[in-house]
Amino acid sequence: MRLKMLGKLLAVMLLVLFITYVPLVSCADEAQKAWLRMYASDSTYVGYDPDPWIEDSYVVYSGSTSTSTNITVKNFKGDRDVYQIVLIIATNNTDVIDSIYVNGSSVALSWVDGPDPNGPPMYTDPGPPPENGTYLGDMPAHGIYNDPTARWTEYRSGKNLTAKDTPGDSVLFMMTINLGSPNGNVKLHLDAYGWIYEGSGKKPVIGDDTLDAAFAPFSHDITILIPEFIVASSIAFSLGVCGYLLIKRKFTT
Repeated sequence: MRLKMLGKLLAVMLLVLFITYVPLVSCADEAQKAWLRMYASDSTYVGYDPDPWIEDSYVVYSGSTSTSTNITVKNFKGDRDVYQIVLIIATNNTDVIDSIYVNGSSVALSWVDGPDPNGPPMYTDPGPPPENGTYLGDMPAHGIYNDPTARWTEYRSGKNLTAKDTPGDSVLFMMTINLGSPNGNVKLHLDAYGWIYEGSGKKPVIGDDTLDAAFAPFSHDITILIPEFIVASSIAFSLGVCGYLLIKRKFTT
């Protein structure tokens, strides 16, 4: 009787170990590819938030119809080159975005419709179909791509992050967003990826199965928030009125 109970207990323990092990393998595999880190100048890190556009992101708050920020993408892993860094630029409001420039070059605003719960597909150069680069898989799904308002496009920099003994190689992207209308309430979300070579040879061969994607985990992506100008100006006007009344009261008492 005691042996029978021990057998059942052992079976349950093995089942628990198996259930625990499978997700750990999957998470370890994802962590292995999450080699990039993204940072933005003049940003505030936001952890948990019910808004998936800003949760676990470096958030840049802007009150202007023309917003500039410097984006740094780093090779955090450091022991392998990451090729052809790509910025995925997603937004909730394409109608009011007049232009986007990165390092002085205009970004093609050929928006892809969402939602795409699998995340955008990742390709080597020369890019997604019809150019038909090598398909690397989909960007792991996260909240914004489940939003029916989400649209996205790419900026393909062609820049590489070299391997180093000490992680930290980086690429700088100077980004400017111009709105054609002040009534936008725009959220602009940035992800990054590149590709790595996992073969035994010295150089990668495009099209073989030794290529894989390296991307920035969702704890290190970026969102730029540009509220409606009417809202921003109303707040500024209200603060100005309060300041005027306080000064007036001071000099009349």
